[in-house]
Amino acid sequence: MNVKIRLDFSKANRFISKIILGISLLLFVSCSVPKMQLETTYVQREITTKAGPEDIVLDTMSTNFPRLIISCDNRRTSEKSGFIQAMDLKTEAVIVLERTNEPANLVFHPHGIDVVKLKDGTSKLYVVNHNEAAKEQSILIYRIVENQLVFEKQLIDKLLVSPNDVAGDESGKIYTGNEFYKRNALLSALLGLKNGYFIQFDGKQFSKRETKFCYANGVAVYKNQLLTVGSRNRFLYKAPLDFKKDSKKEKITKIKGADNISVIGDKAYIACHVKLLKFVKHAKSAVNKSPTVIYEVDLLTNEKRLIYTNTNGAINGATTAILYNGNLYLSQVFEPYILVVEKVK
Repeated sequence: MNVKIRLDFSKANRFISKIILGISLLLFVSCSVPKMQLETTYVQREITTKAGPEDIVLDTMSTNFPRLIISCDNRRTSEKSGFIQAMDLKTEAVIVLERTNEPANLVFHPHGIDVVKLKDGTSKLYVVNHNEAAKEQSILIYRIVENQLVFEKQLIDKLLVSPNDVAGDESGKIYTGNEFYKRNALLSALLGLKNGYFIQFDGKQFSKRETKFCYANGVAVYKNQLLTVGSRNRFLYKAPLDFKKDSKKEKITKIKGADNISVIGDKAYIACHVKLLKFVKHAKSAVNKSPTVIYEVDLLTNEKRLIYTNTNGAINGATTAILYNGNLYLSQVFEPYILVVEKVK
């Protein structure tokens, strides 16, 4: 989720706009946190990372042991560069992955990421990258060689206006969503305007896919389908990877405040922000708590199951959830750790 908030009000309409904004905030944050006492029944512990581990992906393809790849950036203050880290799921050791072969002038501020094994057997890391100073949004492509990331290409296109998450398939196609019609247009989300959309890169050019999303956010590949969410669309959707002009997205199940999507086997795990105002306050200061809700969706039956909630600050504004070998791994936008929730059923 992008949290660098900038609201573009004209001077003449600023007062009216603030009133509309206030009403919209009240409407958006009115949904309640599901009533479950899971936060008191599971053992939870922190694994230290660099600041801002906003996205995590399960990597069982590029090494002979399972690990998490982690997208880190200090998202409250501007640093020269972010990091890609890896966490060994057996030892829980965390390291920084070395990035090589990058252009000398590359500004690195990673957001959404994905790891994909292509048909030729190579493993790729796709990274949504923000260079706000240059007003440049891009997707970076790296080849994964054990603990090294070898830079291959930077994708820049006029359709990349406000990318958030990214996903790829084995054919080499890349999918991402533009949260809004322009960068940092949070007012669009607060007013419920569906001007976000998803796009795809076929190896040669970008093109539009699903449209009419309010805060286009998580995206993931499942078999021959693309799964998508908009934080204010309130549904998990699916559409064919081979998207045509007459293709339509279909509702799978209702999900409020959805952020990133992780697919493990035939299950999707979705982290949700159910209190936007609290999340915005947390963006300003770590002392402000923001509740976390995690859903598991069975992609064979479309059944949804609430597996975790937290309101006590063990983790604030979780963005990605991965359930692996009974442990739930949660990432977040700002604080320097991943939360491990043990023996989740």
